Amino acid sequence: DQHKQSFQTTNLFSFVVGGYVQNIEQLDFDRVIKISCEKKSQFGAGEKFNLIFELTGRNSNVILTNHDGMVIDCLRKIDITQNRFRQISPGGKYILPPAPKKKNPFSTGKEEFILLARTAQPMIDWLRGHFIGIDDLLAQKIAIDSGFDLSKNISNQDEDEMEHLWRTFSQTFEKLSNHHFNFQIINNPDGKPKTISCVELS
Repeated sequence: DQHKQSFQTTNLFSFVVGGYVQNIEQLDFDRVIKISCEKKSQFGAGEKFNLIFELTGRNSNVILTNHDGMVIDCLRKIDITQNRFRQISPGGKYILPPAPKKKNPFSTGKEEFILLARTAQPMIDWLRGHFIGIDDLLAQKIAIDSGFDLSKNISNQDEDEMEHLWRTFSQTFEKLSNHHFNFQIINNPDGKPKTISCVELS
């Protein structure tokens, strides 16, 4: 009932009717999608606004902001009694959710990558545990393409091996950032789809 009431009391959806999507982006490779829109008017330039979808489990929300990032309305209003660090309500400045603990692979540099590798973890666990968006399949692809010995810990690599690993890692995400995708469906032995990959797997 409370969920249903939130739909009835907000003017968020009526506000966006007639808007045209201008751009869609994922913010900081997190579970936040920003859709930039514009409402055309009969006099030319229209009103610009953003729809921000926070796909963060039980705290998920939809926030409508103007082009300056001020909240016009939201599906779930959050006041100081609910969260003293981040309030979401009409008239306030939109603030992103707390940054994830994992690193963004698209913005991780070589020095930080090598510094993070100073740990006694298996390669697959290390990649999954330190970077957003890397699952077992992508971690295995990066490791195998770099010639990495999967039986060794990440901290046991010499300088040349780390150089190969960094090069493969950075090239993989450079291709993705340039929209070079190669989608594949991976099936179980019985032929039923198991998962999907956006990169070509060995």
